[in-house]
Amino acid sequence: MKKLITTTLFISLLVLFSNNCYSQESQDYTYYYNLGYAKLVDGSFEKAIEIFNHTLELKPDCSEAYLGLGIAHRQLNQLEKALEATNKALETDPEYFKAYYNLGLIYEQIGNKQEALNAFKTFYKRVPEAKNIPDLKIRMKRLKD
Repeated sequence: MKKLITTTLFISLLVLFSNNCYSQESQDYTYYYNLGYAKLVDGSFEKAIEIFNHTLELKPDCSEAYLGLGIAHRQLNQLEKALEATNKALETDPEYFKAYYNLGLIYEQIGNKQEALNAFKTFYKRVPEAKNIPDLKIRMKRLKD
């Protein structure tokens, strides 16, 4: 019985540590992504940009970090950089439909109503929880008028 438990434990650990999700690099990227997100939430946008850029050095294909970068740049009214980062999130992961909301906000700030409406429509159709965002329908209606 003891041998069976030891063998099971060994196999579990082997599977756990052979998974790429548990590599040191992955842990570092996750740590920095979460830190960047925390900086976004508390309004430290310059610091968030710095941290998301570091995240992307560790994991260049991290669409979430590109979106975070896009949000931070948008909040600082750096709209070209925001657009570039958000588009990079979609280029990295074409199925990352949550990025379309930020894309819509950017186009809305730029004054490109049609592109903003298209981005919001894509977000609304492809992200189930979009229907729970109160201002989305209001924004879409205002852009249609």
